[in-house]
Amino acid sequence: MKARKLSFFLAVSLVVVFAASFAVSASGKKAGGGKLEGELTIFWAEWDPANYLQELCNIFTDETGIVAKVETTPWSDFQTKTFNEFAARGDAYDLVVGDSQWLG
Repeated sequence: MKARKLSFFLAVSLVVVFAASFAVSASGKKAGGGKLEGELTIFWAEWDPANYLQELCNIFTDETGIVAKVETTPWSDFQTKTFNEFAARGDAYDLVVGDSQWLG
């Protein structure tokens, strides 16, 4: 069970780092003190792993200066909000953590 949790958090951390580096490469700005600046918005359903991801984002923000935040919505609205944003070709989120049922 511990190995499974560790694997999950490692995977989420890699996603955050990848998405942040993509967002930063688009802006390419550096703040004073050599830290990169920018903002990354991740959308996910309300549940404990999303809260843990926000904790990782807080650490990431402290270390890089890039603001990373997790926006959540109840599970009952998650798919609708996500697909509406996709259909509108919106830019409200830099990354959406997809639900496993969408993979079929």
